[in-house]
Amino acid sequence: MGIIEIKKKLTKEEISCEDLLNGYLQRIKKFEKGEKKINAVITLNEEEAHKKAAEVDAKIKKGEQLGLLEGIPIAVKDVICTKGLRTTAASKILDNFIPTYDATAVEKLKQAGAIILAKTNCDEFAHGASGENSAYGFTRNPYDLARVPGGSSSGSGAIVAYGGAAAALGTDTGGSTRVPAGFLGLVGLKPSYGRVSRRGLIAMSSSIDTIAPITENVGDAAIMLSVISGKDPQDSTTAGFSGKDFTVDFKKGLQGLKIAYPKEALAKGLDEKVKAIFWEDIKKLKESGAEVEEISLPLFGESALAVYYIIVSSEISSNLARFDGIRYGVAENGTKNLEDFYKKTRTKNLGQETKRRIILGNFSLSAGYFDAYYNKAQKVRRLIREEAQKAFSKFDLIVTPTTATPPFKIGAKADPLAMYLVDIYSVYANLAGICAISVNGGWIKNEEKADSIFSGKKKRLPVGFQMMAKQWDEEALLGAALNFEKAINLAESAE
Repeated sequence: MGIIEIKKKLTKEEISCEDLLNGYLQRIKKFEKGEKKINAVITLNEEEAHKKAAEVDAKIKKGEQLGLLEGIPIAVKDVICTKGLRTTAASKILDNFIPTYDATAVEKLKQAGAIILAKTNCDEFAHGASGENSAYGFTRNPYDLARVPGGSSSGSGAIVAYGGAAAALGTDTGGSTRVPAGFLGLVGLKPSYGRVSRRGLIAMSSSIDTIAPITENVGDAAIMLSVISGKDPQDSTTAGFSGKDFTVDFKKGLQGLKIAYPKEALAKGLDEKVKAIFWEDIKKLKESGAEVEEISLPLFGESALAVYYIIVSSEISSNLARFDGIRYGVAENGTKNLEDFYKKTRTKNLGQETKRRIILGNFSLSAGYFDAYYNKAQKVRRLIREEAQKAFSKFDLIVTPTTATPPFKIGAKADPLAMYLVDIYSVYANLAGICAISVNGGWIKNEEKADSIFSGKKKRLPVGFQMMAKQWDEEALLGAALNFEKAINLAESAE
């Protein structure tokens, strides 16, 4: 059940919050143990969740008005701070870290009445696109347990996909909510940079990071954004306007919208089955009254990807310098001096991908290579923003596949460069600072024998469809996505 359906059942007293919570907990316990373990959860917040559910049931009995998310079980990616609840960033170096405060986004969820049910698995410090880089083991795709669910918000996507939470918070630095959404048949919304406070987010890349929701449907994504967005006086990068209700006046149809797709997104590397689904989705847009046109975005794709990994690795090398075992986190004993302490603590407790990005970032920022790499990447980033702004002066939306391939097998992309290419369609929106969303674009046949938790869906895999809109235009983005979602669902029901 999605958020909207749950709220109706709670307010009509068709179900108690306690029974609702128990249903989610049963699914979590079922799919987090045994041979079919998804491994979406790092820490379960069961005791506090039961207390909150009892409070909600008491309010309902008294006839009190419920908050926007009152009684809704929400999962939170483990790179987002939660007061009194372990937050590891899926890294052994933070295995014992318990924050003393909630991230602003979590505060807002609680103020709206949400039940924080679990902290979810992810690539360590959000460094990855598959969910395979966690210190607590990889997450699996519920549609095919041999495949990845996408990352870095792997656990946030998987727990919503198997019904362990009504919605989840993830983060999106280069596609980390949209890629899992694409691989899991869900909705992953990346708000404009500055729309949602980053306070309390364990920073990966401070100039690009965005806290973002993963939901079952577009309407739920609009509700989540309405709750978590807004100006935060404790985060200078948030926009200078207060939060707003994104569920109001966002249902405008696709009729008359001018939509573009970049020809660069259909170049080499795009899986033929994904391409076929994309053309079907374009056809549905046209049938719904949208004007669709091919354009050229020369910086989309490989150029944006190169810029992204230089900038992100550089900021990672700076942000992760604080994890040294002294102020918080795990510390190694029996060291000779301070330098030996740093070396042993970080060597033992940071993963391979995290170390790789720190080294790459230090190289890009070094005196001999700063101008050749980091400075040049920032200049191209500015050109990407200008290119996007020019495109949006003529078009309402830009659409692409979310990923170039369907969900791939666990361990299939051992080469780091091959893994980085997973983000090739998603990083553009982050560098441009615009908003983007991935919705389910359709299904392809899974040619291989699949071990799935969904008995009726063993032979198919979801394919994501990405929409991008100009900065601060989430209403238009959500409206178009909502109506596209309806078109897809109508087509499915007619089959």
